[in-house]
Amino acid sequence: MNAKLKLMCLIILGIVSLNLYALPSRSYSIQGGFCSAQNQAPVPGLLVSLVHPQLGRSEPSYTNQYGVFQLYDIPHNDKPYYIEVYWGTRLIYRNQLLVQGPLNLPMQCI
Repeated sequence: MNAKLKLMCLIILGIVSLNLYALPSRSYSIQGGFCSAQNQAPVPGLLVSLVHPQLGRSEPSYTNQYGVFQLYDIPHNDKPYYIEVYWGTRLIYRNQLLVQGPLNLPMQCI
């Protein structure tokens, strides 16, 4: 009887695990861009990431030749993230950002 009970518990645990894995993820992608405030030219090579007090830092992205970046798999959250932009090791931009769906941010001249 004990072996049957253990087997039944393992089967139920497996089914629950599969169902949880199959639930749709509430993570989103974010796209935006940065340009120079002096001449409005795109700024390639900036390091962009999101920081959240509880969730930590996202996988970073670099702006491309057009100044555009993309961040992927950013979890939905009711509390704001901070978008941080670095030129080398220098923080040059930081602002709050609420992520409750995919975002296409306007070009920001900094």
